[in-house]
Amino acid sequence: MSVFDKKPAPITFAEALLGDLTLETVGLTEDVESTPVPVLTERALVLESFARFAQEKIAESPEGVVKFPGGEIVKREDPAAVPLERRFADRTAWEQQQRLRMGSRAWDALTSGKSTPLVLFVGEALREDSVLDQPIEAIRPEFLLSFIPPVADLFQKMVQAMKLSQSEYVLMALKDQSGEKTPEELLEDISWWSPQFVVPLGAQACQAILGQRERLASVHGKFYPVPRLTSLSTQVAPLFHPSVIASNTNMKKSTWADMQKIMQALGKA
Repeated sequence: MSVFDKKPAPITFAEALLGDLTLETVGLTEDVESTPVPVLTERALVLESFARFAQEKIAESPEGVVKFPGGEIVKREDPAAVPLERRFADRTAWEQQQRLRMGSRAWDALTSGKSTPLVLFVGEALREDSVLDQPIEAIRPEFLLSFIPPVADLFQKMVQAMKLSQSEYVLMALKDQSGEKTPEELLEDISWWSPQFVVPLGAQACQAILGQRERLASVHGKFYPVPRLTSLSTQVAPLFHPSVIASNTNMKKSTWADMQKIMQALGKA
């Protein structure tokens, strides 16, 4: 019998996911060559000065308009800065609409006992509720409704590894039985759940929530405010989609490190 045969079986998801890997961070320093300062042309200087002047004058104008001979400059509102206006008067009305939208069976499977979750996971698309006709004992209904069985099993273990109880998380998706949600509908869902963290799973969910086109590889593991929901303390923490993690073992260490950041913020590390 070799020494490897005596090694105990992994107890936690982290041990099973990482094996003998550790998450120690090594600080790296590298020499950066100084780059020459670009020289602005006269035309560029004029344009820059005019842009600064226009910004100052627009800031001073109550109407957000600056007129000058030959034209005017109008302040352009940033859509991401406009506060979201809820369509529903209260949470009960919103829940009733959600139940109608995706069907009572799917809604109950996803939300039973989860009125105040700490984490809202947002996937790409829900499966048909007929998958609940053949339950898999080891996989809870919300995971089975959100992912195909092998991925559902992996993601359930990931959530358990984050030490989240069944009442502390909820799964939703960009697309349900009634079709794809608009950005406003998605943000309203977030506002009514009011979790501490929204965790988009994959690039599509990340872009739908953050409204930006950065690659997921550059934003995962970082925290962002929810656009247009400035009154909430909720933060967005993108993760890779579990189907990608399941098929790419090189991402497991990075994903577990991202999960631990969320756990630490929730006091569960």
